Amino acid sequence: MIAGNILLVDDNKSIQDLYRSRLAREHYHVTVAENGLDAVKLLLAKPDQHQLVVLDLLVPLLDGYKVLQVIRSHPQLSLLPVIVFSAKSQPEEIDRALAAGATDFLNKTSIKPDDLVARVKQLLSNAQAASTAQPAEAAPHYQIQIKDTALDAPKLAKELGVSPFFTCLRCEKELLFDLTLQRRAPLEFQAQLVCPRCGPLSGQG
Repeated sequence: MIAGNILLVDDNKSIQDLYRSRLAREHYHVTVAENGLDAVKLLLAKPDQHQLVVLDLLVPLLDGYKVLQVIRSHPQLSLLPVIVFSAKSQPEEIDRALAAGATDFLNKTSIKPDDLVARVKQLLSNAQAASTAQPAEAAPHYQIQIKDTALDAPKLAKELGVSPFFTCLRCEKELLFDLTLQRRAPLEFQAQLVCPRCGPLSGQG
């Protein structure tokens, strides 16, 4: 079973063979681009094909910064995780790569293959969690208009400590009874009076 598709952008044959082999042992499918132009062509041809890019900065035709620029400006690629994997590890280069949109920066001269694999796993796990996370469903919310002469309206006003005429003391707009469902079984609501102009009112009276 393939764990994910990775695009490795590097013109060094030894690096290609080493990391393609190591990632393959973890069931990743690795496509190699030897220059930035080929990388961009592969990404643009099938934007959904790769889940992560490992990118050297010093590659021919288009350098890594230009590849990053293309990735971050494309709507279908803008969230693609990109590990800059470069020997150019001066602080200013790291800052520049991260500012250009790199997700992470690893110094290829000082890390081991296992370090890259661990980072790949972490970033892909983070990306998968972000893509499957569902926004919390908003609690049902109701606003009800109450006439000040209706049934127990004066009693309700007394309980809530508001004007018995159900009008805003600031702007004299008619108030609304605001209900937010807290629990469905048994039904439980959070209730307050709100003015359509001034917002929630606490203790006007």
